[in-house]
Amino acid sequence: MDTERYPEWNPTFIAVSPTYEPDIQVRSRVGKPNGSFIDMTTTVKSFVVHEELRQSGGLPVVLTYNHGGF
Repeated sequence: MDTERYPEWNPTFIAVSPTYEPDIQVRSRVGKPNGSFIDMTTTVKSFVVHEELRQSGGLPVVLTYNHGGF
């Protein structure tokens, strides 16, 4: 949930901003193996610090998701 440190533990995510909060859109820049990248937008559905992150988004027709975690 610490978007500033994403690249430290997941090098696929080059940048994620802003920080997670309920009802906002989070922008992610995802690196591909060939060196290019994809920009994606995620909508935060619900968020409770250290308890829950539920979000949906992706690239229509290519990759979409609706997931949550604890």
